[in-house]
Amino acid sequence: MMVRLAKYLMVVVTVFGLMACAQQLGRQADGGMTGTGSPMVTIGTVTKFGSVIVNGFDWNSDKARVVVNGRATSVAKGLRLGMIVRVEGTRAVDGENSGVANTIQYESDLIGPMNRASLRTEGLVTKFSVAGQPIFVDRSTVLEGFDQLTTLGEGDQLEISGFRDRFYALRATWIRKTSDERDQIRVKGVASDVTDKSFKVEGLTVRYPKELAVRAAGIREGTFVAVSGKRVAGEDMTVLADGMTPVSVAVSLPEDTPVIMEGLIKSVTPAGFTMHNRPIIIGSATSFAQGSVADLREDTKVHVIGRFKSGAFDAFKVIVAKQVN
Repeated sequence: MMVRLAKYLMVVVTVFGLMACAQQLGRQADGGMTGTGSPMVTIGTVTKFGSVIVNGFDWNSDKARVVVNGRATSVAKGLRLGMIVRVEGTRAVDGENSGVANTIQYESDLIGPMNRASLRTEGLVTKFSVAGQPIFVDRSTVLEGFDQLTTLGEGDQLEISGFRDRFYALRATWIRKTSDERDQIRVKGVASDVTDKSFKVEGLTVRYPKELAVRAAGIREGTFVAVSGKRVAGEDMTVLADGMTPVSVAVSLPEDTPVIMEGLIKSVTPAGFTMHNRPIIIGSATSFAQGSVADLREDTKVHVIGRFKSGAFDAFKVIVAKQVN
């Protein structure tokens, strides 16, 4: 009974924390963004429904095209709290942090079997591996289909959404236990030990048939790659690829369009920092909330509000996300 009560209270605190963060973002999202009906993009975690709220921006999704893992769907059927999505649409009116969504896109970062023996908890963070990929979980991670990581079994199929840290490990924001795509594996990561027949992505060995050899020729040591395929029976963490594509680690951003973007700091630079492999420029006009320049460290989660111009993101405002204890 006490365990259930503690878990309930923790969930309530987490939800109210997310709502408070969303309200804070909503009040401060103007930062130089004006124009009734102007284009707007938000990239971040879904924190609330009714409409769809991402990074404190309230999107009317009634007529939005929703795409989940490449398939058209609806908000109700396809989206979940904790998923990281990209929303493109138009801002409603000046001074308001709401708009009409044209498209909402979600793509899973990882689908594959859990390694139960890898489960380790240190302090407030739990680490384990899925399809050979390191996963980090904290109390803000939304769990769907199960209550605790310890209730999962060896080989349980999981779908995960999250942010990449500076080592490209996945910091999960949402994990779902699923019976879908059994024995299927989808991963993204850095290729290593590349040969003419296989390569590795962390602890996963990727083999590919001859018909994919031409595509494999574009994969080099250190290439960030997306792989899909079927797990090879009887072999420890080996997948026979039916698709593999080099992908950019830099998030795609529209030129000179207001963007609210959430993520983890990869590195701190003299001009600001990098996030999603894009340089974030901090100038004298950049304002801060819930922190300051001194709080900008590797793997710190931040929300950035600004515009992308000529290969760099000019930050109007940086909001340092509060840690969930």
